[in-house]
Amino acid sequence: MARIAILVVLFALVSVLLVPSTVALLAGERLPAPSVELPPTPGAPPGGWPGVGPAGSGGGEAGLPAAGAEPSTPLQPGGPAGAAQLPGEQTLVTVYDEEAHRLLQMPLETYVEGVVAAEMPAGFAPAALQAQAVAARTFAVARLVAGAASCPLQPRADFCSDGEHGQAWASPAQRQRFWGVLAPVYEAKIRQAVEATAGQILLWQGRPIEAFYTASAGGRTASAKEVFGLDLPYLPSLPSPDADRPAGLGVTRLPLAKAAQKLGLGAGDLQAGAPAADGGSNAQPALAVIARTPSGRAAEVRVGDRTVSGEQFRQLLGLPSTLIESIGVQDGNLVVQTRGYGHGVGLSQYGAGAMARQGYSAEAILAYYYPGTRIAHLPPGPV
Repeated sequence: MARIAILVVLFALVSVLLVPSTVALLAGERLPAPSVELPPTPGAPPGGWPGVGPAGSGGGEAGLPAAGAEPSTPLQPGGPAGAAQLPGEQTLVTVYDEEAHRLLQMPLETYVEGVVAAEMPAGFAPAALQAQAVAARTFAVARLVAGAASCPLQPRADFCSDGEHGQAWASPAQRQRFWGVLAPVYEAKIRQAVEATAGQILLWQGRPIEAFYTASAGGRTASAKEVFGLDLPYLPSLPSPDADRPAGLGVTRLPLAKAAQKLGLGAGDLQAGAPAADGGSNAQPALAVIARTPSGRAAEVRVGDRTVSGEQFRQLLGLPSTLIESIGVQDGNLVVQTRGYGHGVGLSQYGAGAMARQGYSAEAILAYYYPGTRIAHLPPGPV
């Protein structure tokens, strides 16, 4: 009998850990709305349209992005135009799941759950997850309202699942795989954050805002003007409590030969300095930040005898941000010290996490990072 009792307990534990819906039913919570797989597009290649990797391939907590796959494509020109009708909470959106090479149709709120799961570590405090839900929903709605919702990888989709083409989105299967035994706990936590803010978006002068967010602002956010060239009063440069930046960020080391190749220089140039026009030695270092933005990010960087933008320099070397503190050579490596992660505009996810732990509500977090905006509710139903 004792052996049978042990087997029963083990079976119950496995059921709870591997089947999130079991936990939801026991807790009396609603189950997430099912996603409907759409038929393939006529003429699509065998196996579906090509993808560029699963959401969450950028790494982070339990395999999902640790607040790093940030949206970085602004609406043109300058944000949503006109006072178009807002979609309803249950408006259906179409997502291209790049890992599975399939189109999924789901309610907007279900889509937001997948975005929050992919964009912010589930271990963050509830208020931070709620603020992320409002920002993610607003970012999506702004594109739906402007008629700019699209996925470059699949023309029938409103949104892609990877952060390279908007917001990252993780499917339930991906979340189960990445979170493992913690999946039931994290699923419930994400769902509660989305439900607590159901239908909430941020408005500026009656229109959905460009709700950009970034992983870690490195102590100060960047304005939309300095990064995207957009004059948006609700996206200024602000101090940000980003003490808990993601582990492993801050120092980028590259072998001199590899760094020189990426920058179009000779390996000796990085060690000895940039070549002078007359062929002699140039006392100036080959690499140096020569202009900064108002928030302290690199605006221009000297690379040998040419100048590149801070963003170009970041992309060439794969730096986490343009908030560059120092550039030097050490033990045969180019060493670049940076602060923060991402473009730095809007809500800082690690800053929001710090504020939430200090007791700030989601509303207070959003009001701080998007000053002058107000929270509004989408109409109920599939408007």
